[in-house]
Amino acid sequence: MSIETRIDGNLADIFHLASWLRNTLVNTYESAADDFSTMGKIVSRNWKGETADAAAEWTERAARSCREMTDEARRCAIAVEAFAETLQKLHAEAEDCVATLLLGGLS
Repeated sequence: MSIETRIDGNLADIFHLASWLRNTLVNTYESAADDFSTMGKIVSRNWKGETADAAAEWTERAARSCREMTDEARRCAIAVEAFAETLQKLHAEAEDCVATLLLGGLS
């Protein structure tokens, strides 16, 4: 009698995704937010009138959106990492079950 104990999921790839979200995507959004904020300050200092106001408002909205995306990317990284840790535990438990079954004579 065969007992299926396979649990799909490549842990290295999942942990890599969490790392990419946390390190690459978060840093990219943070950098973009900083760039938009800097652009808004430059516009505010050097432009005047309705166009300057509209451009400054737009750059602030863009910076705020990038900060929100930064927060979301962090939350996603935490969730993906938690999933990977749970999957890692399941893999270990499945291996323990197989070892116990083999010790008990089941093959």
